[in-house]
Amino acid sequence: MSETTNTEPTNPESTTAVPEPSSEFEQYKLSEKWLKRFKLLKNLGADSQSMFSIMKTPEFKGLSNSERISVSLNFFVLFFGPLYYLIKKMWMKAGFIIASIWVFNGLLYLVQGLLGFQFPSVIFWVVPNVICAQMACHDYYKHVTAEEKIWPQVPEFFKKPVGIISYLVVALVFLMVIATLSTV
Repeated sequence: MSETTNTEPTNPESTTAVPEPSSEFEQYKLSEKWLKRFKLLKNLGADSQSMFSIMKTPEFKGLSNSERISVSLNFFVLFFGPLYYLIKKMWMKAGFIIASIWVFNGLLYLVQGLLGFQFPSVIFWVVPNVICAQMACHDYYKHVTAEEKIWPQVPEFFKKPVGIISYLVVALVFLMVIATLSTV
């Protein structure tokens, strides 16, 4: 057999016609944008670290600005907050975030009432949405690749649907009571 009739490439890496990011994550049927994010997150150690830990690493700081932004800031979440989590079917995380936002807002109302100071209303949604926007890509990565329902750091009670539902109810009642008391 001559070299000209050999149709098999000698370098197995050159046979890949699909861009490298998709090879490892192609089973998830994601867009090229998400495949690139997943590849970056995997290389940064997203399987074993939180997003906030990743953001402190030299590897993260060595990325280009566009790469850093692509994995650490999701602009849709910046505007839609936990609704984005619902759209991506991360129900338990969405419930936990919504309840936490209600508690945060209740505490802001409480501080306003105690200090007689009025926070700008934008504070009530910007702070939680910025935090969500920073976590969203990593959370989606963990949801898809590890089927993570809720963060491992939360107490056991919140790792069950009844815990999330209870937290939502208690947080809503807390917010309603504080908001009612602050208007009196």
